[in-house]
Amino acid sequence: AVDGKRLLIGGQYLRVPRGTTLRVDLDLDVLGEQSAVELHQDVFLDGRLQFEREDRELRAGERWRLSYEIGVPRDAGQLVVQLYATTVSGDVATIQFHDARLTMTAGDATSDAVLVIEDAVSRSVPR
Repeated sequence: AVDGKRLLIGGQYLRVPRGTTLRVDLDLDVLGEQSAVELHQDVFLDGRLQFEREDRELRAGERWRLSYEIGVPRDAGQLVVQLYATTVSGDVATIQFHDARLTMTAGDATSDAVLVIEDAVSRSVPR
């Protein structure tokens, strides 16, 4: 990409039945000598932006956990979940995933409200 933005996770264009609750869980570390990345995560349903987390900057040695739920009150023909990274500083940054999960639970969701469960940066635990 011209702007240095790289797609790390791309959506599968899944069909989602009415009443479903979507849950996204991301847990990742940034590794690399004095490196920093900026992360951008979004979700689209039928071409409409449902959730967006922009400008989450992580430096080497930091871990980011993001978990949230979105209700799907009507049938959706196209679910897209994406995560992008842009290098902010440093020559090489490694992004190590501990979890990257999309869970769809059938139910009776009547609202497309977003519930953010966690959006936190902490120090990575050395292995």
